[in-house]
Amino acid sequence: MAGLINDWQAIIDGQKNNALPDWLVAQKKEALTQLNGFESPNRKMETWRYADAGRLLGDTSTVEPKDLDLAELEADCCVVVTSEGVEVVGEQPTWLKVTPLKDATEGQWQVVKAHSLAKEQGALLLNQALVTAGCVVEVAANSEGKHVVIAMVHDFSGDEWQFVSNHYIVGANSHVQFKEVVSGGRLNLVNAWLLGRDAGVHRTAYSELQDPDVCLVFNHFDLAQNAEMHAMNHRSGGALQHHNQQVVFDAEHAKYRSGSINKTNNNSNITDIVNVFHNNKNNECEVIHRSIADDVSQIFTNAKAFVAHGADHSVIAQDLKNILLSEDAKIFSKPELEVNTDEVIAAHGSTIGALDEQALFYLQSRGVSLAQARDIMIESFIAEANIC
Repeated sequence: MAGLINDWQAIIDGQKNNALPDWLVAQKKEALTQLNGFESPNRKMETWRYADAGRLLGDTSTVEPKDLDLAELEADCCVVVTSEGVEVVGEQPTWLKVTPLKDATEGQWQVVKAHSLAKEQGALLLNQALVTAGCVVEVAANSEGKHVVIAMVHDFSGDEWQFVSNHYIVGANSHVQFKEVVSGGRLNLVNAWLLGRDAGVHRTAYSELQDPDVCLVFNHFDLAQNAEMHAMNHRSGGALQHHNQQVVFDAEHAKYRSGSINKTNNNSNITDIVNVFHNNKNNECEVIHRSIADDVSQIFTNAKAFVAHGADHSVIAQDLKNILLSEDAKIFSKPELEVNTDEVIAAHGSTIGALDEQALFYLQSRGVSLAQARDIMIESFIAEANIC
């Protein structure tokens, strides 16, 4: 991308596909042919208008990789994805199956396609063309794992781009908790989630990066009838983070809730985009974003709901609130609705401002220091988005 799309042939020439199944090699070649019609990310694109695509070529080789302590994740089972393969650490539940990419079958895999602004999703297609790591995670039908936490850890560092794709298949009437961790480096990650009928998932993702790190993440969610997805995201730091969530309601009476806490300082840059497609009636989505920018950092937060003709009784709520902690920080906030039917309940709103001076003064008048008062108000602010 800015360079990566133009130089894709050099990257693919250096890859070895002999460890991958033939069907996946064929899909990679098809994606490569499609890349010829794509531009590198640039500010003329809606999804990259407020992101510095030039940082995709930044140098991360001087960054000391963070040590990951799996015990701190408080997970019952950890699936660790590296350039060397996939390792399961801890006690693996009998209802959980993990298949490394090299052993996956075509029937387990879904080719993710962008449903909006497809020509701007070169990073998604590039992932499909260059993917070499990842796995399929399957939760058997009727599994009761509400109190079991499965951690997905992406442990990468260094200056080479890593292209990773994971596919989650959650069986009907199953309930489970996932934690996802991105450690750093230069990562292009695509996750495809397929939730069966009456399935429920609580997913919490952490991408807390060091300044030179770069990550591009595309999450696709397919929700069957009565399925529920609660997706919580904690993001901070990094030279550039670009996150897309795409939600498709495949049937009726499904629910999707998304909470995001975005925090930037120094010169960090975070983009947080959520697109929800109400293709069927009687579905609900709620998007809550809380973003805080300091120093000369920048955040773009966007939530858009597309309601198809006939998707009556859709319920939509978008709540984007943002705080600037310095005069030079920037936040761009954009809730959107595209409604093509009549019977819809929809509400959206966005605010950008500073910390309340009167509230700060009140706390200080009660003996709280200015630094503590700021911390209290910030914690209270971001807690509103903590849905998991």
